Amino acid sequence: MKKIILKRFSEKAECIQGVILDAETKNIIALTLENPWLDNKPNISCIPKGSYVCSRYNSNKYKNVYEVKNVDGRTYILIHCGNTEKDTNGCILVGKGFSVIRGHQAITNSIAAMLELNSFLGDNDFEILIE
Repeated sequence: MKKIILKRFSEKAECIQGVILDAETKNIIALTLENPWLDNKPNISCIPKGSYVCSRYNSNKYKNVYEVKNVDGRTYILIHCGNTEKDTNGCILVGKGFSVIRGHQAITNSIAAMLELNSFLGDNDFEILIE
């Protein structure tokens, strides 16, 4: 099973910025943007640090994304495309750069980052370690 690391490095009032690394090589795969820590409250908080198994997830709204499984007290935590904390709903957004959009902290080139993540991880389950 592949393993990736989400290393959170910047906690701001409106979001947390991080980076996803290949656990084996430590190469950067994508940047991340999450909601701030708000006691793991659904839809408004990032998830707790820890190790989780992720699986491919598809719905009418979200195609070719990943679901973070077994998050205590939470369901449908996805790794998906988006730009600002308003797009997260407690999920993990991926991108290639950081910016500010209409006064909000943002992540850019999200679709390109998701395509790279899909290429790296494929359809198999994987482990994510959130630090």
